[in-house]
Amino acid sequence: MQHLLMQVQQQQVSRPSSGPTAPAGGNSNEFTERAASLMAQLPPLFNVEEVLSSMVNPYENALDAALLQELARYNALISITRKCLQLVQDAAEGVIEYTAEVEEMYQCLRQNRVPQAVVAASYPMAFGLAAWMANLRRRVDFMAMWLRGQPPQPFWLPGCFSPRSVCTAMLQQYARRQSLKIDSVGFTFCVLDDEEDAAASNAPANEQQKGVPLPIQEGDSEAIWTKRGTALVAQLDE
Repeated sequence: MQHLLMQVQQQQVSRPSSGPTAPAGGNSNEFTERAASLMAQLPPLFNVEEVLSSMVNPYENALDAALLQELARYNALISITRKCLQLVQDAAEGVIEYTAEVEEMYQCLRQNRVPQAVVAASYPMAFGLAAWMANLRRRVDFMAMWLRGQPPQPFWLPGCFSPRSVCTAMLQQYARRQSLKIDSVGFTFCVLDDEEDAAASNAPANEQQKGVPLPIQEGDSEAIWTKRGTALVAQLDE
């Protein structure tokens, strides 16, 4: 009897899977619908070839080169995200077998968690899956706005995949225009109120940033802040 049961179990394991088994807390239709909904929210890929052909000497313009790098990074992230979501639909239709990767996608959809493959290809983010998708669309919209002309003012630096690279491109652009060595230029920082924004955006060689987190405790003095490279460092009293 025990031998017969073992044979039946072996046959069940070796039998090809017709589709995934829904994890606890939902059914396969619910998860495939959720995956399809998220896929519909994904922005389209940027046409990098078209963008490149519309630029004049893009590799001599530091900001254009930085923009192309940003577009390539976002394209890769969007493609990976779409591939992960497609796994759920393919598994439900029996196109692929139910694997550990598919299981993770079910769990991510159930727990509103960003898949590990997407996390590995993404920028640092502490959002759930739904909020992460909304943030991705906002970032892509910002890049599309940049594509339509000059870098937007104020410039949403945290919306860049690699803010450090964009900051370096800004310095390179300014140094070339002013015929200066890159090591001789740097950033100065001014915190503006709402009334000063319009005037500052028209200033020459000016880049306004928005959305940069800068936590300041109540009672802090300006003297505790020190500029080091492109960072502001707070010196705390011991």
